[in-house]
Amino acid sequence: MSKANVHRRLTLTLTPGADGVTAAVRQHGGAEPLAVARGAAFENALELASLLFPICPRAHQAAALNAAESLAGIAPSPVRTAARDLLVYAEAVVGCIMRHDLVWLRELGRAPMIEDCRAARGASQALAMAVFDGPWARPGGGGVRLDLDAAALAVSVLAETARRVASRAETVLADIPGFSVETHRGAATASGNAATLSGEPIATATEETPRTLHAPATPQDRIDCADWFDAQIRHLDWLAGRLPELLEMSGQPAAPVSALVSGPAPGELTGTGFGVAVTARGRLRHALTLENGKVRDWKSLAPTDLNFAENGPVSQLAARLPADDRLRANAAWLVQAFDPCAPCEVSIVAESGHA
Repeated sequence: MSKANVHRRLTLTLTPGADGVTAAVRQHGGAEPLAVARGAAFENALELASLLFPICPRAHQAAALNAAESLAGIAPSPVRTAARDLLVYAEAVVGCIMRHDLVWLRELGRAPMIEDCRAARGASQALAMAVFDGPWARPGGGGVRLDLDAAALAVSVLAETARRVASRAETVLADIPGFSVETHRGAATASGNAATLSGEPIATATEETPRTLHAPATPQDRIDCADWFDAQIRHLDWLAGRLPELLEMSGQPAAPVSALVSGPAPGELTGTGFGVAVTARGRLRHALTLENGKVRDWKSLAPTDLNFAENGPVSQLAARLPADDRLRANAAWLVQAFDPCAPCEVSIVAESGHA
């Protein structure tokens, strides 16, 4: 199965005029990736979550797993929950590092710095092997077989790399073009059905993670673009700081998995479950609806879906950019400030409709 043909591309179209800028976000190609899972058996569906999403695959699998467990009435032990979160947070740390050392430098026309990206990815992969004995994405939790020395080394590499990259990213902030945009309350909310899954308004649930996906809270009417990037650096610090705590919790004694799994058999499950997981960009949510153990409906709601929704934060804030000769460049940096997981092209169109 090809991953590329199920994913979306985004276009931010800006139309400067006498009254300011009109902005609109459009999506191209790729239906909802999870639609291909309809009719799949519960046992097979969870594997599809990581196969269908090349970006943040662990987070998607964890959110789907949490949704399935909520539907089945399964409550994993704190140890297995911590071990699962450890892998997901490690993946988020890698995502932040790649954003800082690859994407931001590319936008500045500089060569990417791949060594720390490679080290972080290798440590994240080693961590998974050091924590679980076999598959981890199983209802009730996978088999935790913690190799403490190997896991501690992987966490140490991730934490040290994160600190080094965050420090380096601080110097990059000085080179990001400076501009400000107005921030009204409406700019921090997505409209329409983009903020719901199967009728459940989980997009407004309390956030555990720092809100890097919307404008930072400010009493001012305008905010500097650099503040968004600074918030992303702080987010990396926060994620990396959670790893030692999660590792310590993962090392506690755990009950056998079989003692945790009860309730209906997988083939009898009917209803909708909701699950969340952390990513480098904020909280990811899944809604999984089963009928007699088979997928009837399955939706995901990523930070990108909220940020780039119709009349959402990106389009609202882009419309407040000055209509000058830096409009395209400023809009491109605004897109990076919100960090979409799908490619987003900035297009400038004249009022008459001609490019």
